[in-house]
Amino acid sequence: MTGPSGAGKSTFLEALVGLNVSARNSLSLDGTCVSRLNAQAHLQLLRYCPQSPQFLEGSFDRSVLFGIAPSPALNQAIQRLDLEDIVSQRHLTENASNVSGGEAKRLSLLRLINRPGRFNLFDEPSASIEPKTGRPGVGFAFRHLRRAGIDLCDTRCRPLAPF
Repeated sequence: MTGPSGAGKSTFLEALVGLNVSARNSLSLDGTCVSRLNAQAHLQLLRYCPQSPQFLEGSFDRSVLFGIAPSPALNQAIQRLDLEDIVSQRHLTENASNVSGGEAKRLSLLRLINRPGRFNLFDEPSASIEPKTGRPGVGFAFRHLRRAGIDLCDTRCRPLAPF
């Protein structure tokens, strides 16, 4: 989806993923209203990589993974997204003020790689990421999701061009 800044792209994605409380009663997946999904079912269906990711205060396991067990692909993803230092040494703040915007974005991609949903929405996935890690990191994330059998589509549901 493309459009000028301020056109509502992020707001639209937030409504689709169910973050907009007023839209949750109007959004349904497979005939089930999103507002009636419990947290576990919601995470299995909808995952979102926002422009400005938020984290829980704490260690990597708590802050980024929300206590969810690491997937077999997690260690490779940590290396490919150049996140070894953050994962092993940093305590994250809730507003991610102790990491750069690019690091926060890569951590958000890592969260999604660890536990993708049936529908995965990305809001400017390479925004704020340094050029040397941006395209390769996002490309790795998308290739990983494709290998896992997860389709990535544009707004007309055409497959995204390979990275």
